[in-house]
Amino acid sequence: MAADLPSSDSAVWCRRSDIAFVEEASGVVVLPLSAGNPVPLSLENSAWEIWKCIDGVSPLRDILRDLAHLYGTSTAALQPQVTGFLVDLERRGLVRRL
Repeated sequence: MAADLPSSDSAVWCRRSDIAFVEEASGVVVLPLSAGNPVPLSLENSAWEIWKCIDGVSPLRDILRDLAHLYGTSTAALQPQVTGFLVDLERRGLVRRL
């Protein structure tokens, strides 16, 4: 899996244009429209916080900084989990690296 991880914290992530999503007060439901059998994905809590940071402009280091501030921890502590989550969203066809 390490080969799938971005090589630097300067990687920029964006939401794919071929998805649909509905945000609510407690989270978001995301649906990949290009999939043959699309399955909705519900994101809540920290997953939703990460989703809100995916803007196609902010590099990973800024996303990590914002989340570290939100959760009162270090960027180093968050990086493996956040990066792994982004790679999972990419595999599901919901986001991509620029």
